[in-house]
Amino acid sequence: MTPPTEASSTISADRQSFAWRIVKTTAIAALVFLVLAVVWYCSQALLLVFGGILFAIFLRSLGNLVRKVLPVSQTWGVAIAGILLLVLAGLGVWLLSASAVDQASQLSRKIPESMQKLKERLEGHPWTRGLVSGLDSGQLFASSAKALQQAAGIFSSVIGAVTGFLIIFFVGLYLAFQPDPYRNNLIRLWPLEKRERARQVLFRIGHMLQWWIVGRLAAMAVVAILTTVGDWALGVPLPLALGILAGLLNFIPNVGPVMSIVPAVLLALTVRPMLAVWVIPLYLGIQTVEGYLIAPLIERQTVALPPAFTIFFQVLMAVLLGILGLTFATPLAVTLVVLVQMVYIEDTLGDHQGGLESPEERKD
Repeated sequence: MTPPTEASSTISADRQSFAWRIVKTTAIAALVFLVLAVVWYCSQALLLVFGGILFAIFLRSLGNLVRKVLPVSQTWGVAIAGILLLVLAGLGVWLLSASAVDQASQLSRKIPESMQKLKERLEGHPWTRGLVSGLDSGQLFASSAKALQQAAGIFSSVIGAVTGFLIIFFVGLYLAFQPDPYRNNLIRLWPLEKRERARQVLFRIGHMLQWWIVGRLAAMAVVAILTTVGDWALGVPLPLALGILAGLLNFIPNVGPVMSIVPAVLLALTVRPMLAVWVIPLYLGIQTVEGYLIAPLIERQTVALPPAFTIFFQVLMAVLLGILGLTFATPLAVTLVVLVQMVYIEDTLGDHQGGLESPEERKD
């Protein structure tokens, strides 16, 4: 029989061990909660940094293409790619700025005229006369004062967008020129025996994001070309500018294509109201073709995420983080899928049956 003193010391040790486990578990839970709170509070900044990482991957990819043509180092390849991008952007702004300014001035004059003509046409039909009864030019634009009051808010939004773009640009530029210090310091956060695997995971994420960028740019280019040709065929002013805008906005899932319709409709109204009516089915048709034909064909050659998961993640990011979350929802989903596949399914569960694959792996 165990002596009472020995039994009591065993019970005391068990109690201390249990209390220590409770303290340890509570501390870990508090740390996890603190990390999640910091991530949530800094979510907008973290998304901008993630956008910078995407831009860095894009620049590095262009730099690799330059190196296939010119015998230069990786740094010089990135520098040449960045200079070419700036030259192309400046050339596009220079070619479009004069006509864009002229069309903007015409837009401010012609939209009230088009709205008045539309009102007169509606009043000419008995079944639509009730919709516009009591409306006149003054009432139609009575909200002008309110719009002016909101100008400060719009101005601050524009400043915020420009600031976000500059953050993405410079973060991407620094990462593209010198990615090794950042990558190596991130890998050093892991234990020694896990660092090689962490390096493989980071390389895999970068590789899949690179292919996602290729697919996204291809879809944006197709939308820009189709929109330009369609607007030109209909006679909408500034077809090239509208096509480029539609291609750029196509980067934002779901919302971007809808946003691209608005300037096209407004410009069409400066010509005639019925032209604006034809613009809407044109844009809807292009987005339908892009969503159900072009995008699946491109995804077969790049990165194909499960559609239901992609839509769910886009909606979740839009609800939690707004338009910025929606913008980067799909590349974040790619990153999440790779992490779950390599860290949990392969390393924890031991299942190596495959998951998200790049085009080279599909061919193999």
